[in-house]
Amino acid sequence: MQPLEEDTPPIALYETGVVFVPYGSGKYGVNERKLATALAERERDMRALFVQSDGILPQVCEMLTGFLQMDDQAEAIHAAALRFLNECRRLSAMWV
Repeated sequence: MQPLEEDTPPIALYETGVVFVPYGSGKYGVNERKLATALAERERDMRALFVQSDGILPQVCEMLTGFLQMDDQAEAIHAAALRFLNECRRLSAMWV
């Protein structure tokens, strides 16, 4: 991991290669080249973006935990949300 300069701005989601694809699917996609570059050159910023206390993964884990406590989901949706929550927790633990 390379040290960061004090004046280095936080990394933006688009710099990680994550982009919204508004046409067609309306989902997010990943530019693998940008993601690999961000992981190699700005690992500390990537860790902060995804796993620090106000990062993406802890917030997703919190939302999924609340969702899973609701009683009115279909079994398949509940199972998929639980798998996704477990993956978020695994990724968070891996980067701590």
